[in-house]
Amino acid sequence: MRSEWYVRLHRALVDLRARRSAPEVADRHLRSWGGLDDGLPRLVGDPTSGGVDGGAGFRDVVPILLAAGRDEDVHRLLACERPAGSGRPGMVNVWFDARHRVGDVDGYLRDLDAARQRAREATDADVAAGRRPASLGLEMRYALMRHCARAAGERVHDELAVLLVETGVWDATRAVSNARRHDGSEDRCRALLALLPYVPETRKPGVVREAMVAAVVKAGNGVRGGASDPLVDEVAPMLPADDWPRILSLAEEDDEGWPPTGSALTALVPLLPVELMGRALTMAATLPPSIHRAIALETLAPRLPAVLAVHALPAAREIAEPEYRADVLIALLPRLPDDVAAPVRAEARAVVGAVNPPVEGEYPVRRRRWTGLIPLLPVEERAAALAEAIAGEQDAEGHAELLAEVAAELPAAQRGLLLAEALSVAGRITDACGRARTLIVIADLLPPAAQAAALAEALASARAIGASVDRAQTLMSVSERLPATERKALLDEALADARRVTDDGDRAYLLTEIAGLLPMDRQGPPLAEAVRAARAVVDDDRRIELLLAAAELLTGPERRAALAAALEIRLDHVGYETFFNGKVLDELAPVLPEDLMIEMLEAVRDTGRRGYLARVLHDRAEHLSGAALEAGLAMARTITGRGRARQRSAALTALSDQLPAQRRTAILEEALAAAREAGSDLTDIAARDIHRWWP
Repeated sequence: MRSEWYVRLHRALVDLRARRSAPEVADRHLRSWGGLDDGLPRLVGDPTSGGVDGGAGFRDVVPILLAAGRDEDVHRLLACERPAGSGRPGMVNVWFDARHRVGDVDGYLRDLDAARQRAREATDADVAAGRRPASLGLEMRYALMRHCARAAGERVHDELAVLLVETGVWDATRAVSNARRHDGSEDRCRALLALLPYVPETRKPGVVREAMVAAVVKAGNGVRGGASDPLVDEVAPMLPADDWPRILSLAEEDDEGWPPTGSALTALVPLLPVELMGRALTMAATLPPSIHRAIALETLAPRLPAVLAVHALPAAREIAEPEYRADVLIALLPRLPDDVAAPVRAEARAVVGAVNPPVEGEYPVRRRRWTGLIPLLPVEERAAALAEAIAGEQDAEGHAELLAEVAAELPAAQRGLLLAEALSVAGRITDACGRARTLIVIADLLPPAAQAAALAEALASARAIGASVDRAQTLMSVSERLPATERKALLDEALADARRVTDDGDRAYLLTEIAGLLPMDRQGPPLAEAVRAARAVVDDDRRIELLLAAAELLTGPERRAALAAALEIRLDHVGYETFFNGKVLDELAPVLPEDLMIEMLEAVRDTGRRGYLARVLHDRAEHLSGAALEAGLAMARTITGRGRARQRSAALTALSDQLPAQRRTAILEEALAAAREAGSDLTDIAARDIHRWWP
């Protein structure tokens, strides 16, 4: 056994060698960038060269030099400059520019803090010794540089970043670094995708990979999971084939909390290469045996070869809730080999029969599973399963609906007997409204030659409905399925019933719906009645919903009056920023004419909240045109004051997209000037020196 002194000596020698070799590593990096004496010309020419070796050069040089006592070299490194270029005045700090381009402003700030601390220590030592502190100016300089760096390193708006690349002010590297500064994974992904056309071909795979990682993280935030995610679907076709295993690994880490949901996995499953199905199945099987495992397995099932489908059965059988276990067994059945499928069919029937309660609220939980299972059974097994399913229905309406739903899943040639039985059962439904609606569903599944009789029976049932509101709605449904020659009289009948409805909201809804089925020359009177009824509705949300529905069919002054009434309601809430700028404008902005859009913008402006106005202009720019667009531009220019330049820039950038090319350029120049102002929003002393360090 080696003595303790030997071990300590060995460790000391290792540490000494490391300390002696570390400055050599730093010097090697500095030489590779062209040397401090010459101003790091290679780093100036290719700022990303410092990111090689996992960014070790950027990360290690300053700490190594400080640890070696080479403070002066650190100060020289942090003071290196180059001309701004691209026609811009002033100088650019080389070290900041390089770190900024690779998205490591935080690393640059750490270097500044370390250098400033060393300067502070020198200042304290001079003061303690009674000497003039020569390093005090350096300490102040680093404080100023840090202030400037934080402002210049802030993320600019995504549209503006694209513009900066298009105009050559930024290169793609800096723009991608800007996109990475998004906190939200969805925003980060979309920003990266917007920059993809400007990224060099050799770097595109890496940017696509980053975008997919962000998309998977976003998908992994889903609570319930699902078969697809639009963002993942958008990125997937661009992803290099050899990146899929890495992306699937990321899906294993999609849940920070407990229990895992498998949301990212289910978003990826429809897109994965076939060779990764086995690994995806293993991941799905490790999810908790609940709805989340069921969704993942159900999503996987259509893509599994027979051997993997068999391997999925144990994971399916562990799912506790019968309805979810049934979903997976039903999804796996078409993928199983015949010798395995037969017992699984029997198992699935038993599980579906055990679903309890059969109905949750108005949703027929058990019936929906029978509807999925019975069409997958061999013909000789269907009758027994159907009888078992029918036995679980409580009334004739549920019985008939079950038959119709099973028939809808079968090929047309196999529907005849089921639909004939469904018609017979529907005739026994005692409630006229339920009978009529069930007959309409069955009629839609019948061949054209057989539909007339079923619709005649549905019409007779509709006329027997006691409540005017239900009778009018059912008559409308029947009329939509009749030839045009028979439709007019039935719509007149429905219109008469609608006018007898006493509830203002129901009456407005029915009158608008019936008007939509009438020829245009007959729509005016019922729409006018609908607007009057809508105005009488007490609930604001319901009233505006009805007014907007009527406005879709109206034209001219009548349309404007309906929209003005809707806007008047919503302007009562203009002070509630999040509500008004979100839900309310989603309804109104796409349909308001120019004059009402101006009225809306003026109401937002008059709240006196400039940030609120900037958000409305930015988020709703696509709906502005003509006079409203000009008003929006004028209002955007009023968004001034401390900290408002960034908001003004974002609003102008969004509005510029609605302008012709020549004017768009002029507005974008304003936006760019505002963006630069945002980067310079410092104290008076910092403002005097910012262009010395950053563009």
